[in-house]
Amino acid sequence: MSEEGCQLRELSNLNNLRGSLAIADIRGGGSKESINLKSKEHIRKLQLEFLKYQRDDDGSAIELFEPHPNLEELVVWYYGGSKFPNWMEFQSSSIMLRRLQISECRNLEILPPWANLESLQCLFLTGLDSMSPMGLFNGLEASSTTVAYPNLKELTIRNMKHWEEWVMEISSEDINVMPLLRDLYILNCPVLKSVPHQILSQSVKILFISDCPELIISWLPPLLEELTLDGDAGSLSRSLPFNDNTSLKEGWIRLLICCAIKVGDGIGIISRIPNFEITVRQGYNEGQLHTKIHKPLYFVRTVDLSCVAIETLPNEVGSLIHLRYLDLSKTKLVELPESVCNLRNLQTLKLTSCEKLPRLPEGLRKLVNLRHLELNYTDALECLPKGIEELRCLQTLSMFVMSEKGCQLRELSNLNNLRGSLAIADIRGGGSKESINLKSKEHIRTLGLQFVKEDYKGERDDSKNLRTFFVWGLFSGLEASSITVAYPNLKELIINGQKHWEEWVMETSSEDINLMPLLQRLDIYECPILKSLPHQILSQLVRILFIVNCPELTISCLPPLLEELIFDGDAGSPFSDNTSLKVMRIQYPPHSTLPQGLS
Repeated sequence: MSEEGCQLRELSNLNNLRGSLAIADIRGGGSKESINLKSKEHIRKLQLEFLKYQRDDDGSAIELFEPHPNLEELVVWYYGGSKFPNWMEFQSSSIMLRRLQISECRNLEILPPWANLESLQCLFLTGLDSMSPMGLFNGLEASSTTVAYPNLKELTIRNMKHWEEWVMEISSEDINVMPLLRDLYILNCPVLKSVPHQILSQSVKILFISDCPELIISWLPPLLEELTLDGDAGSLSRSLPFNDNTSLKEGWIRLLICCAIKVGDGIGIISRIPNFEITVRQGYNEGQLHTKIHKPLYFVRTVDLSCVAIETLPNEVGSLIHLRYLDLSKTKLVELPESVCNLRNLQTLKLTSCEKLPRLPEGLRKLVNLRHLELNYTDALECLPKGIEELRCLQTLSMFVMSEKGCQLRELSNLNNLRGSLAIADIRGGGSKESINLKSKEHIRTLGLQFVKEDYKGERDDSKNLRTFFVWGLFSGLEASSITVAYPNLKELIINGQKHWEEWVMETSSEDINLMPLLQRLDIYECPILKSLPHQILSQLVRILFIVNCPELTISCLPPLLEELIFDGDAGSPFSDNTSLKVMRIQYPPHSTLPQGLS
């Protein structure tokens, strides 16, 4: 809505509108007849967004937006009145409303009597700072109903910063409250003390509590399957009131915590839950993990601390003898306690991107059930501990670091279950083909070999030989060969960091050799003096060309079917007319003008 542009009354004759309609910057004015929303039977979702700074006439303005009974979802933002109009009671027997979201209505004191809505399945309330404790159950006392919110399945209460009591005052316990409620989310209600016991019904399967430090919950729904505690979840952050209920044997309990926690009397129950997971949420930014491992948590199977800024693990982690999965990826760990080696049932250990971790525990060989050891991007890792060969169940070993101090290359010999990718770093002389036995590892699909980088001293300059090797190396033997197709199935070619590569030459006596006929992507990075490419490389099928920091490179003709062209930094002069081009991206150009040929 705007005083300068289109007026609200112009919606009147648009009776074919269907699907979703959002009306923004609502203010007073107009009439019910001029808007005529009630006649628009095909609108299924209506969003009403008032001016954020509430106006005195919001109460009269919302009167204008009564929808057709076919409406399925209503969203209201920033409404400034203390109560909603009568039409929002949805008393029509034909009403189809399924979802209601009321957000940031700071002055709203009470909700309409929605407890009688039989069609309502999802209710989302956030930022209702003035709502009374009885607001959610308005009209229930005077109603003749025996079931409140009969089909509600999801309830979210969020950012109720002044909501201290959540009250349900009814004289009869015969009223069944939210009998089908499945998901209950309570987030950022800092002074909320309790939840009506009727809410924690038999049907609740997912309970999510976040940043409610004063909340006290003395019992959990008996059929609960997923429990998430984020931040300070009040009493649940200190004690979990599990009861001895056989339904938990089939349940899946997931705890998301970032504070110390212990289980109450239900120790035996935890031991029978097949999947019990503790996760510290991303964003936990202290240097040490202060969570103490209490005895009742010894039965946890999964611990996920990925992306947590911890430097050490407590020794108590070794007490989790039933642990199957431990994810420490992207942490700031500088060491792993030796007690980790007590986790005899551990099957997965993830250390990806632990960039400050120099070594692994010496007793790692004790983890005889370990199947997956992920070490990608652990750049500080100096060696693997001796005895890796004893991990006969190992299927994933993403990096093997050779070292005279640690594990020797020959220990790879008996790890015949390895599969997927294997990178061997810091390779130097020693060993033999038989001792490594890579040829027998039929399930390895990607093999990376990284040799020790020699540090040249003095004035020695191998740049000339290096350039010659790179220039001719790619097409070595092609001249003397009888083949007619070179690299017949190559689809992607990446050339990176050839700092002394000035000419890329392909000298053959015959033009009949078909070079890389299926090449689809060509990436050339950081070749600062490279001047040209063989014209045979830019084949008919090349779809993507990516050039990064090649300031001297000149390309006179682009592949005719090129679809994506990316320049990063100074990419030389690689542009010409190309009608098939769909995407062109220029990143961090060093020049103030666009490449020649771009109009």
